[in-house]
Amino acid sequence: MIHFAIGTKAQFIKMAPIMYLLQEEGELYHLLDLSQHASLTGKILNDFGLTPIVTTLTKSKASVTTYLQAVTWLAKGLWQLTAHRRNLHKRLFNGQNGVALLHGDTMSTLVGLYLARAAGIKTALIEAGLSSGKLFDPFPEEWIRRHTGRMVDFLFPPDEISEAWLREKHFDHQIINTGYNTGRDSLNLIAVKHAIFSEKPRNDFSYGIATLHRLETLSSKRRLVRATRHMMNIAAQLGITRFYLHPPTEHALKKYRLMEAIQSSNVIELYPLKPYPDFVRSMMEAKFVLTDGGSIQEEASYLEKPCLILRNRTERNHGIGKNAMLATWDVKQDVTHLIKKISETREQSAGNRDMQASRTILKAIDEFRSRS
Repeated sequence: MIHFAIGTKAQFIKMAPIMYLLQEEGELYHLLDLSQHASLTGKILNDFGLTPIVTTLTKSKASVTTYLQAVTWLAKGLWQLTAHRRNLHKRLFNGQNGVALLHGDTMSTLVGLYLARAAGIKTALIEAGLSSGKLFDPFPEEWIRRHTGRMVDFLFPPDEISEAWLREKHFDHQIINTGYNTGRDSLNLIAVKHAIFSEKPRNDFSYGIATLHRLETLSSKRRLVRATRHMMNIAAQLGITRFYLHPPTEHALKKYRLMEAIQSSNVIELYPLKPYPDFVRSMMEAKFVLTDGGSIQEEASYLEKPCLILRNRTERNHGIGKNAMLATWDVKQDVTHLIKKISETREQSAGNRDMQASRTILKAIDEFRSRS
């Protein structure tokens, strides 16, 4: 059986097309919901029409939004490795062998890795080989991706650059290049299921969108203040900007007393997180994107939306030199770049609607299972 050991919103979205293909083929598959974003799981599965066999790591239906909650969640995951180690295979993986698919560089990636290995199940890392080139920047994401990559049985890099990096660093496991990231399959799948590309597009592009949610940003007052001020200064020149607040972001903004300034802005509009189909619509209608998130950087590249990445470096090359650039932190320079890109904007569907990346992963896993 194929197991999906995932726990964050981004992981669910990017793994959805693989689950969808299994479901289309009538094959049973199992989701070990690691519950890092537990309050969002059901909605995301419903958006994609997915019905996996589900096991949850915790009984809580609440997402992790604070550091205390993160420590508690992590402790519960590690407790499984000690208190229930002998029956992990039955307790968390329904007594089924196979391959556990992990994703990315989050704490859920790490917990899923340890649980699957302790249960004696083969593991594969989707979106492997992305690297900033700096072991501790961003931390812990860069370290988690490298550490997990060393431990798994299969590595699925999304492009030639990631594959070359894995081979150069001697990651001695089976490496299968998927050609592009499954995030593109996800965007296309949700757009088709919800008829987003067929809707009449707006042509006024009257707003931009912004998100801040990476641990490296939220854990540092200096970085969060810089990113927030830069966002506000750019919005002041480019107009209405919809700031989508992740719960941890809202918590950090209040902690560092930044929320009042944002709320008093006449160009920043605060929005809660939207369901994925609705957020894709918002991105398609936006005239620019400000983000510190890799997944949104990717999605902006698929839709060819002008994107400013509010970080010093990124592990992804999506859109760099085309629609996207890293922040220079000089407002005039960054605004000039965005205005130029806005003038070049045209509507773009994500392409590759055959979901070839997701099919490549399943083909490789099927070949392994046929040999076992």
